[in-house]
Amino acid sequence: MFRVLPPFGADQRGVAEVVNGIMNGKTNNTGTITLNTGNATTTTLYDERISVDTKILLIPFSDAAEQDTAPHGEFQDLSYTTLSGNINSSVTTVPATSTNGFRSAGVIRINNEIISYTGTTSTSFTGCTRGDFGTSNASHNSGDFIHGSQAQASGGSAAVKLNTTNLSNGISLAQESRITVANSGVYNFAWSAQINNNSSGVKNIYAWIKKNGTSVDGSNGLVSVHGSAGGIDGHTIIAWNYFVNLVANDYVEFWWSPTDQKLTIDSYEPVAPAPATAAVIITVNHIAPQSYSNIYVSAQQQGQATISHYANSTANKTYAYILVG
Repeated sequence: MFRVLPPFGADQRGVAEVVNGIMNGKTNNTGTITLNTGNATTTTLYDERISVDTKILLIPFSDAAEQDTAPHGEFQDLSYTTLSGNINSSVTTVPATSTNGFRSAGVIRINNEIISYTGTTSTSFTGCTRGDFGTSNASHNSGDFIHGSQAQASGGSAAVKLNTTNLSNGISLAQESRITVANSGVYNFAWSAQINNNSSGVKNIYAWIKKNGTSVDGSNGLVSVHGSAGGIDGHTIIAWNYFVNLVANDYVEFWWSPTDQKLTIDSYEPVAPAPATAAVIITVNHIAPQSYSNIYVSAQQQGQATISHYANSTANKTYAYILVG
């Protein structure tokens, strides 16, 4: 705290000291506030100098505050491994180098065979249904790639699954498909999916979004995927982006429906010079309302003010404040 004058004034030296201090910016109208955690969206500032007319300016005052960003997230579905031994066309346990990153139950593809499984160990897929989704059982060799896959019956529909969170600030993944926001606002969702067509003809795939479990009218897209030819499956990437208005704790899912069960969403191993291919990539960023880190005074009264901000789970996010008036 800097020197102040007593209620009934002071000598010239004291007055001069205070005036010079004010001219040099040394005033008693500053302080610091650390934001509440636990995904709190408000923090109360207590200061007896605050009145209903006081203007409060907030400035980042810690590394955590300086590094604050708008809510954003990036999510993927990416999984691949290799066979650790030869298999014939009928075994129901598939040996693998690793099952890390694969779902506990799901679908894999080896060459042109789609295989459903009901369990995993660290080095195998168990309870396998061979030649599933209209494909044929086949023998495979040690070292053949096992691709993480998403498949369903012709005309069926399901939420696109995700298994990896690459970036997350105020946006999280729940139940493998629900992208959930902690802050209200308008968000840009961009997504892409790698589609494989193992059938012989052109087939269609529908893709759309659901908000809190309800399909969003007008969000559906229809894509035709050419069939396999010369022993090579048809491939395409579908991609859209959407602006979605959400409130805190709303979630968005991406849904898909193939007209043929041999249409799948697949991950692929690296093929030089390219890196691995994710089955699905979804990115999300908060685009409105825009303000400086979205931290502002939303209410005030004598002696205190309510500071609103992005949902915060970061410790030591401290701001300096200046009171004017």
